[in-house]
Amino acid sequence: MTQLRPALLLVLALVTLPSILGQDDDEMDEVDEDETDKGDEDEVQPLGPETLHSLFQKFDKNRDSKVTLQEILAFSQSLATAIAEKDAQPILEGMDVNADGKLSLEELLRDVEGQSSRPGEADAWDEKEMEKQMGYETAKFKAADQNGDMLLDSQEVAALFYPESSPAVLEIASKADKEMKDKDGDGYVSLKEWYEMDDMTPDDEQDEEFKDLDKDGNGLLDTAELERWWSGVFHTESHMMELLKISDKDGDNAVTLKELENAAEEIMHTDSHYRLVEWAEHLPEFNEWAQRHDL
Repeated sequence: MTQLRPALLLVLALVTLPSILGQDDDEMDEVDEDETDKGDEDEVQPLGPETLHSLFQKFDKNRDSKVTLQEILAFSQSLATAIAEKDAQPILEGMDVNADGKLSLEELLRDVEGQSSRPGEADAWDEKEMEKQMGYETAKFKAADQNGDMLLDSQEVAALFYPESSPAVLEIASKADKEMKDKDGDGYVSLKEWYEMDDMTPDDEQDEEFKDLDKDGNGLLDTAELERWWSGVFHTESHMMELLKISDKDGDNAVTLKELENAAEEIMHTDSHYRLVEWAEHLPEFNEWAQRHDL
């Protein structure tokens, strides 16, 4: 099985939003292809009532008929975990050399070495780079190994290859990214280091994005701030704040299903619309995951 390098498998979550009033899950979450397939239409279509209802039911964790930004972000994290666990099984099968259903550290490092040091390849790593990468992968492996048996099952493999689904692995991945970008060695990432612009000045859009990411406003990114980027929370939060700004007509910092339905056309050409489309497409995976974990 051909795979991306584990170092590059820092997959951003598409997601950020996970009962039902008189209907079962299968009926509620059946999404009309015409509503969600923006790729086959020349014109973007607003999400229909059934799709919005299905999503809203997942967002509204406390069943108060309103959804807040935090509820949406919590669902997003759950959906990211659901997708990671589904994708982890074929990854595990492809790397499980002894076919015991678990991934050992030896199997992981053998795979990394095989992908990263092929003779004659332009991107082959030197000895120092290889040592650093092996240390990084080992740290991720141990963070993902929740029961400490030095063998990863499919859920632990999900944490290893999808750091956004595991706070411990995400911290290690974010630290590694910080070390790579921190050219002056001060322990932080500056605006120019972030955009890798030694002799250029970031434009206004980049400057604004950096300021949004820089939560404490000190002009430098630390590990926690980088975690918001690599987990996908940064962009998801931005998109959902946009959704709330448009939909929340009564200004109570929450959205009802009716407000969401009324805003469907207004949000149609925003990033929040496309995020909702993606989430709608993944609802069956979320339902399977929730049922498996008795949620």
